[in-house]
Amino acid sequence: MNRIYIFNCSNKVPDNAIKDALAEIDKLNPLEGILAENCGEIISECVKNSLNKQRNQVDFYKFLFPFLNALNQKGMDSQAKKLVFFDEDLYTENAGWVFGGYQALPLSPGIIIMSSHRIIDSLQRKDIICHELGHMFNAPKDGRQNTYELYGLHCSNNLCVMKQNMSIKEAVKYSHKRRARNADMFCDECREDIKNYAYKLQDAL
Repeated sequence: MNRIYIFNCSNKVPDNAIKDALAEIDKLNPLEGILAENCGEIISECVKNSLNKQRNQVDFYKFLFPFLNALNQKGMDSQAKKLVFFDEDLYTENAGWVFGGYQALPLSPGIIIMSSHRIIDSLQRKDIICHELGHMFNAPKDGRQNTYELYGLHCSNNLCVMKQNMSIKEAVKYSHKRRARNADMFCDECREDIKNYAYKLQDAL
């Protein structure tokens, strides 16, 4: 079973909202979500040290590696997935801002870092979390049809949550359109990708 440690230091994302999103993956590929306790100090320190004061945004990669080092020093299970939330705005070198991102790592099943800063409502929030979890569970799979490359591989199937939205307005509109159409979270192809996902240590070597 996949283990995911949840590090939630956001005032805008309740724990039950995260568990609700994890349940969408659990329907397809069993997982155990574990809420990490006493994580606020580590996250706050890493946020402070990775904050670009000129932009008032956190640098994704300057947060990532010190955070992982801090977890390693505490003996955190390196074979467990990790899901991190904080309220400060987030960016990468390639994008002026991001809702979040999944990063695959050597000898590890990877980590998702997410910011709640640009979350507008609960529908958008769930879709964004499920989108990043989809990436963590290999949706859409490399080499598959009905995909496109835009800051990573994304799904082009209608109403699939693995479509990439390039603005807050577009993301909110898409989430509400999906709800109005009573769409499944993932399209048939992305569901199969998630079902067939299995992390193996040798795959990372």
